[in-house]
Amino acid sequence: MTSDRRGAQHRSAQQWYAEANRCYLEEHQGCPCCRGRHCVFRARWGRRTEYHCSACDFSAAHDDAAGTFAAADVQGADTVILEGIWERV
Repeated sequence: MTSDRRGAQHRSAQQWYAEANRCYLEEHQGCPCCRGRHCVFRARWGRRTEYHCSACDFSAAHDDAAGTFAAADVQGADTVILEGIWERV
């Protein structure tokens, strides 16, 4: 399956997280990065929710308590978007 990656670098971590949530729910555990299906796992760690794709290593996370977001797209690009407390890492 192909992916149209144009404009991907213009998304914020919050937008990637929202898209990961949508794809997970609407596209049968789908990935917003590689567009694969049945490859995304969702984990809940306290107030933090994370999505991770086993096919392309895309990940997105949101911490409800801190109001922060993080996203990493490692398929074909070195794009890491950090917002909030993860910026200090």
